[in-house]
Amino acid sequence: MKIFLYFLQKWSIRRFKMVEIWAKSNGISLKDHTEHILNFLDSNEFSRVIEKIKGKLRSENVDFKKLIKYASFYHDFGKVSLAFQRTIKNNNFLRLDNFPNIRHNILSLFFINKEKIQKISNNDESLYSTILSSIAFHHWRKNEKEYLLHLNENLVNACEVLLNGDNGKKTG
Repeated sequence: MKIFLYFLQKWSIRRFKMVEIWAKSNGISLKDHTEHILNFLDSNEFSRVIEKIKGKLRSENVDFKKLIKYASFYHDFGKVSLAFQRTIKNNNFLRLDNFPNIRHNILSLFFINKEKIQKISNNDESLYSTILSSIAFHHWRKNEKEYLLHLNENLVNACEVLLNGDNGKKTG
């Protein structure tokens, strides 16, 4: 929640003009992208996938559809990152100094509510780990292992920025 408030605070500085968060370089908004995914999850086509997942995970009394919807809803929230928005050429997005460059899939983990996932998964720690892994690794790259091994310093810096109120400086 702190990360969301951080970005909300920075957006409000821009004369209360909300800038659109893009999910894709063609200008598709994060909101539209997320709605598209959630609509697919409600389709009959996805119901067959849910049944396969249930068979593989073998957990009792778990609402897998709800769990997958939760993960799907939050999986791209890290796209609020300035680095991501710059990468996809969203030039209207707020510019900040001092915010570490963390890939969106890792940054998305900051939005996850552990207690909520534990409740949905009946406190199944393996399911909790599976959900976090599915978000963190939903874009696997060749250098992912090296990135994760060297992420520590950037991640610590990002946590300090978000938790200690060192919110950077507006640059333009």
